[in-house]
Amino acid sequence: MADSDEDRVYQLKVSVKGYRPEVWRRFLVQENATLKELNDILKNVVGWEGNYKHMFVIEGDQYGDRIVGRHFRNDRDVRLKDVVRKENVRFEYDYFSPDMWQHEVMVEKILPKEKNKLYPVCIEGSCRTPVEHYGREEYSLDQSKAGDTKELMDMSMYMMEDSFDVDEGKPFCIDEINERLKRLRIGSTKVMP
Repeated sequence: MADSDEDRVYQLKVSVKGYRPEVWRRFLVQENATLKELNDILKNVVGWEGNYKHMFVIEGDQYGDRIVGRHFRNDRDVRLKDVVRKENVRFEYDYFSPDMWQHEVMVEKILPKEKNKLYPVCIEGSCRTPVEHYGREEYSLDQSKAGDTKELMDMSMYMMEDSFDVDEGKPFCIDEINERLKRLRIGSTKVMP
């Protein structure tokens, strides 16, 4: 763990749940990134292209986009360092595309920030990104009419049991991911108290 509470970076590993072979990415992100910014990073690191709602579940608390009938804390007002303060913490990231992708995010290490290094940066990964919109409209849910979050997640895991063609989706290309990450402006967001 880094000695100082200033200028730290988190080494995170994200894995797509319910998909084989395992799709995962390891990346570094500044501690002062908001959860909204982390959503943008995760979408780029995994390879999602849509602009769908999302939710983080960290130690039982929910953060994310406004969804009718749901009470999430606004992720634009919360920095990563304020909700995850130590290594070996796991949390959930849900991406509400019609196929309801779920992810596990693991804080592997908290490191000192290296001078002259750009963050965020993807450092490793494996497997193709699944097809974001697999085209199974019969499973689509109207999120404003759906029941509780557990019901949404149960449906998601049911949908994940379908077989996927491992040759479909985008190939993992670390250079392409890092080019996309360079275009993000992370850590400059003003957070409301």
